[in-house]
Amino acid sequence: MQSDFVTIAHSIFESLSKFYEDLDKARARLAHKLPEAEEAVSVPLDSSRKYVTEVDFNAKPTTLNDQLFYDKGALADLQTDSSLPTNDPAYYQFLDEFLRDWASGTDTPHRILKQIQQTLSLESARARLLSIVDFSRLRDELDHAIKQLIPHSSELKYAFDFALDTEAVQKASVGFCIPQAGCKLTITSKTKIDFETGKTEFHSVGDLGPFDIKLLGAIADAITLKFDGVHFESVGGPVRCDVHFRSVVMGPMFKFLEQLQKFLSPKKGSGFYLVPLAEGVGIEAGYGLNLGTISFGNVSFANVSLNAAARLPFDARQATFTAGLSRRDAPFTISIAPYGGAGFFLIEASAQGVTSFEASFEYGGAAAFSYGPLSGQGRVMVGVYIRIGKQGKIAATFFAGGAASLWIFSFSASLYITAESNSGESAIVGTATFTFSFSIGFIDYDFSVKAQQRLEWGGKKDEHASLSQPQRPPGFEPNDATQFATLRADTWCQSEHWGRHLEHFDMTLAQDEEVFV
Repeated sequence: MQSDFVTIAHSIFESLSKFYEDLDKARARLAHKLPEAEEAVSVPLDSSRKYVTEVDFNAKPTTLNDQLFYDKGALADLQTDSSLPTNDPAYYQFLDEFLRDWASGTDTPHRILKQIQQTLSLESARARLLSIVDFSRLRDELDHAIKQLIPHSSELKYAFDFALDTEAVQKASVGFCIPQAGCKLTITSKTKIDFETGKTEFHSVGDLGPFDIKLLGAIADAITLKFDGVHFESVGGPVRCDVHFRSVVMGPMFKFLEQLQKFLSPKKGSGFYLVPLAEGVGIEAGYGLNLGTISFGNVSFANVSLNAAARLPFDARQATFTAGLSRRDAPFTISIAPYGGAGFFLIEASAQGVTSFEASFEYGGAAAFSYGPLSGQGRVMVGVYIRIGKQGKIAATFFAGGAASLWIFSFSASLYITAESNSGESAIVGTATFTFSFSIGFIDYDFSVKAQQRLEWGGKKDEHASLSQPQRPPGFEPNDATQFATLRADTWCQSEHWGRHLEHFDMTLAQDEEVFV
């Protein structure tokens, strides 16, 4: 029975001791934040009370010598030894008076509450509470918590992953494009809209696996360009495209050029390009591999490039794919001083098959040289240009010009005259174009003057001259309200922003030229 009583008493003393301990800590925090409140929360000693230790009734009450402090100590002793009231008269008398105070409402906690009500006014307490509690921060945290419950932004993600079937792609491209094993087209994009600021963020990344480009497609196995893949990225502005070129493979048709294959490494000018279409409204996006100048004694090959591109018109015409050796505006040159020849070849195909073939052949005097950092070429030639297929054309050409470069300096000048006739038309159009360009590092200066004359078989003629005048797209008939289309290419000119201009090229492909004399 006595054991049960001790257990119950210990549980009661434990609860009371913890309560008084927590109360003492709370008033200590309040006194620290509000020094003037320490007097209100300190309870004077009651001389009629019995305390288990010696106390000084004349000392000014503080949180370290008042009645709550000594009550807390006595209750802690009773919690440790519940038999003290029966063994020590002082603890028995303390416990008796302690319980009488709780019964009459004069216990220490009630006295503290009455002192606070008498000492602190409501206004002073409110002012001190506002100074202690950061209600501005509390409001911000509350607003933040509410915003977490309400959507404040929206994010849209898109992922596309498609494995390219070699046979299907080869058939659709008429043998020009051949995906290799594991070639996949992967596109991921993310668009995020912030409802609070209205700001929109866009990021798109695409990758195309390894593939081959056959310059003559299914017509013949001539020259094959091998690529390790293509990576393109956009954040809403111009698209950054990195083409990873691997090598050139000569097919049976050009077996005799195998000994030159080791020289077929990319030179300055290689890389991705984006230009307006020469005829009509649209763009041409492609990749050019410049092979530079190769010399064997007095025999030299200059301006040799391999090109593959997609032509994307903005009107009703269909998109086409092209592959060629050099270009009409920059033909390859073979010279055996003092004579030389030049030309280019191009095949254009759509999903239905080959649509046209272009070529030019020129003959005259030509020379090319490369010595250390100095390289250049010049030619004076006459020739013929033909286009077979859709929009057939034949033209006689004359060219006189040259170009040279030394370190960061380069310049070129040319005069190009053509007399051409389109199939189905009874007229000859003569055009003369003079072009001059000069560059220092990333600064370019270009100048072009063009004169044109149209001669009808019936004797009528129309002539005009212009300074880089834009041409009217086919299908737009002239009238008083004629407005020319505005063509825009979102690429960076090296004279405007050299850093952005370099992003269009893979500089890891740049290699020193090898010249053999």
